[in-house]
Amino acid sequence: MNRAIAQRPSFPIILLWLWPIVGLAACSSYGTRTTGPDPDGPMVGAPDWVMEGCLAEDAYDPEKELCGVGSAAGSRNVSLARTAAINRARTQIEEQLKSRLRELLEASTPTPPQAKADVPGAESHIENVAFQITRLTIGASKLQDSWVAADGTLYTLVTLDEAGFTGRLAQTHTLSEEIREKVLQEADNLFAPAAPPEPAESEPPPDPDPLP
Repeated sequence: MNRAIAQRPSFPIILLWLWPIVGLAACSSYGTRTTGPDPDGPMVGAPDWVMEGCLAEDAYDPEKELCGVGSAAGSRNVSLARTAAINRARTQIEEQLKSRLRELLEASTPTPPQAKADVPGAESHIENVAFQITRLTIGASKLQDSWVAADGTLYTLVTLDEAGFTGRLAQTHTLSEEIREKVLQEADNLFAPAAPPEPAESEPPPDPDPLP
């Protein structure tokens, strides 16, 4: 009589049976380990001026300088990225400078006779002068700092100080002498505009009339 011989499971099959049990035991003993993105991301270690822009403390001297922060990403050419980031920071400075120049020129610059009778013409004249002065002096701005994030994005901090602005403007001869000298005289106010006046204290209300 032939007796059936029971086949023992092979060693690899036993491992396949035991593997889920081993995995569950490991999870219960050590906890489930998960992976995810770095919570700090590519900005870990970034200086304050990168995170807060020109609002960062000590980024620049607001009494003597104008400030801009620019960035450039997606370029392996560091030189091109730096140039792009600097130009974007300069664009911020240009907008600030033009705005302050417009305010100064509106209050002090004589407009051409043909513009006086036409308000839009006067505004156009002031805008053109502010734009011209900005373009002539933005080249005096300087790169103060730069930083590269972990993802390759390059950040730049650029400033334009009063000395650089006035030095470049004084060498300019494409503006009328009257306008040039007026702007040079008002450079202190241009870079450190006067703070708005504090509201006057309201008088205390009168005492109520006594009851009869």
